[in-house]
Amino acid sequence: MITRFTDARVYQIFVQDGKRIDAPVPEWSGLPKEAGLSAEICAATPVAFHERDRFVEGGGWTAHKEVLSRPMVLAMSIFTDVSLCLDAVP
Repeated sequence: MITRFTDARVYQIFVQDGKRIDAPVPEWSGLPKEAGLSAEICAATPVAFHERDRFVEGGGWTAHKEVLSRPMVLAMSIFTDVSLCLDAVP
């Protein structure tokens, strides 16, 4: 996976079998018809889903850009629930 950050947007672009697969465009009513992260989608999302605007509450674009200017670590945990596998064992 390749991730690229520019001043106004964050795109998540996937490459599978050498073929570029762009992030899908949201189809939810009230959201801009564009893929990626932008000021427009950040403003429209809480309105479309009738939620608090946590992006603005957390500092908006100023805080977003400041955080992205620092190094980050992504930690993930992948596990299997063995109880789901018991039926598959002969």
